[in-house]
Amino acid sequence: CGLIYNGYACNLLESNKNDLIPGWHIPSKTEWENLIAACGGGSVAGTKLKAVDESWFSGWNGTDEYGFKLLPAGAAFNAEFVSIGELDYVNTSTDYNSSMIYYATFNTTSQVTLDYYSKGHGHSLRLVRDT
Repeated sequence: CGLIYNGYACNLLESNKNDLIPGWHIPSKTEWENLIAACGGGSVAGTKLKAVDESWFSGWNGTDEYGFKLLPAGAAFNAEFVSIGELDYVNTSTDYNSSMIYYATFNTTSQVTLDYYSKGHGHSLRLVRDT
């Protein structure tokens, strides 16, 4: 699936992106909102962005209409990996406050939602090429 990053690691990557991830950045909450809107809104964008993969949880229901290929990588909560194959949380670069960060949630519904949670929890990460 890939690596899991907590919010503190996302902050470090973004603040040092020219050295650590040159030419790329972690999308902001606003960039995620724009992507979700371009995919038809929060009630349907989840399905359109999720990968089609029969080997995952039976309710994953992705159609991958845009080649985003999001996989249900799960998350890391309290140093334990959870929900692998069932859901995915993807961090943004936008802090809610000093101890919380915004992220996108994908689960077995067609929805994608934006919320915030502790920076100590590990989530997936997608990068966007700088323009």
